Amino acid sequence: MERKRRREEEHENEERWLLTYADLITLLMVFFIVMYAMSKVDASKMQQLIFTMRTAFKNLPTSPVAGSGMGIQTGNSVAVMQRTQRSSSPPLPLEAAQASQSAKKKAESLHSRGMTSIKEKIEGLVQEKGLGQNVAVTVGAGGNSLVVRLADSLLFESGNASLSPQAAPLLDSVGMILAQTGKYVRVEGHTDDVPVRSGRYETNWQLSTERATNVVMYLIAHYQILPELLSASGYGEYRPLVRNESPETRARNRRVEFVILDQAD
Repeated sequence: MERKRRREEEHENEERWLLTYADLITLLMVFFIVMYAMSKVDASKMQQLIFTMRTAFKNLPTSPVAGSGMGIQTGNSVAVMQRTQRSSSPPLPLEAAQASQSAKKKAESLHSRGMTSIKEKIEGLVQEKGLGQNVAVTVGAGGNSLVVRLADSLLFESGNASLSPQAAPLLDSVGMILAQTGKYVRVEGHTDDVPVRSGRYETNWQLSTERATNVVMYLIAHYQILPELLSASGYGEYRPLVRNESPETRARNRRVEFVILDQAD
């Protein structure tokens, strides 16, 4: 009787491993399902998963992840993933992609509006006269306009709205190009934030507006550009390119701009 009872106990002990084995198979199946469902390898999430699995399988040998060619090794798994991520080319940031697309659209719009040749002519003039430090040619917002920006020192004396003698040659060159385009041109005057010290002008608004008006009158008088294609605007110090923090930044803000358009705005 005692021998029979001992045989039954031994039989029960031999089958108990099946429970542990079944639990192990279930955990492994869940593990591989999770790994298969991961579309992107996230180093931090992978490290957490490795820590969890390491805790669950303390004494079990590691096994490779199906289809990945990478073992679950806590020592170097994260480093392997980081090397893999670095080896692939990083995607273009969204901001850079949008900026590139915007620049492309502006260039296409500029070309479709027949302003590419105008831009090239003015840029050639700037290069010929060595005015790169004082003249800039840019495309306006949306690619709907061309902006020619001149430092005020090329056209005016400090605090004065009358055209200086050295302004004539430059305005003659620009006027010849503008007269051939048949485009609308808005001349804008801009100043820095230093108050006007001349008794003739009470505000920078008055100074900037009169400067723009004098440029328009010069173009009409010397190049017979139709007055209806021209307009003058003064913005004083209220549309700066940069903050008025130093003599250099203030010099950049003192300017006259020719905004070339397809139609009056």
